[in-house]
Amino acid sequence: MPNVAAVTGPKVKAAPAARPTVSISPPDPDRLQRLLVRLERPLIDAAVRARLLRLLQFYDEGHIVLLIATITESEGNENALVEPVVSAVSNVINQHPEWVARGGQWLEAFDQIPLMEMLQAMRALDLFRERTIGNYYAMALRNKLARVFAEMDAPPAPPQPNRTSAARRAIEQGLELLKVKGPHSTSPITRAAADRFGLHPNECGQVLSAARLYGDRIWLVEKLSRDALFTLSAPSTPLAVRDAVERRLRAGETIRAPEIQRLRRGI
Repeated sequence: MPNVAAVTGPKVKAAPAARPTVSISPPDPDRLQRLLVRLERPLIDAAVRARLLRLLQFYDEGHIVLLIATITESEGNENALVEPVVSAVSNVINQHPEWVARGGQWLEAFDQIPLMEMLQAMRALDLFRERTIGNYYAMALRNKLARVFAEMDAPPAPPQPNRTSAARRAIEQGLELLKVKGPHSTSPITRAAADRFGLHPNECGQVLSAARLYGDRIWLVEKLSRDALFTLSAPSTPLAVRDAVERRLRAGETIRAPEIQRLRRGI
């Protein structure tokens, strides 16, 4: 997010919005123009200029500085310096000084609100007259900001435990058992499978087959269910079926065990 101070010249300390003064200052176009030059915004829309001149009668220059910086320095809102937006943001600054006092979070909140898209969406509804749309826009903006700040204040979600997928766990079990099994077919592998992993003797061969086929490609089958993995890696699964399923997995598809079984049966 751009630095407000870098655009507005001398560093302006964010402070609660100024309240209306007791007396109304007379219009001073020259004072406004000097301020706009300082903010590097000398050329602005006539309606915006008129609104800012009116605001400058009620508020000090700090209000105008914060108003322009909030709009033009928030992400994606560089071109949102139009009258309804100016009026609405000024209203929010005045009504919610506690939001302004949040400092950097104030602009971060506006980073999440596309001001012009929001205005165009309201105009497209054909529900509001142009001279009154600013009032309704301000209400909608306050509601959006309230939700954004509520989300900022919400406690962070607890971190989710890193769960090993069933397919990965089966392959890792098979890889461990392959180390135990060694080259001899008579090794007591089923006993080791039961003792180490609580596997049924029938599952022992399944995890071994899966490990042989996908031990170096766990990433490819990691999202499969345990049943789908065992069906895919079973010796009875034709190579053509296995190749077809692997191509679909590489493409990001989700495949379940019944579908692999249908493919095996040629359905």
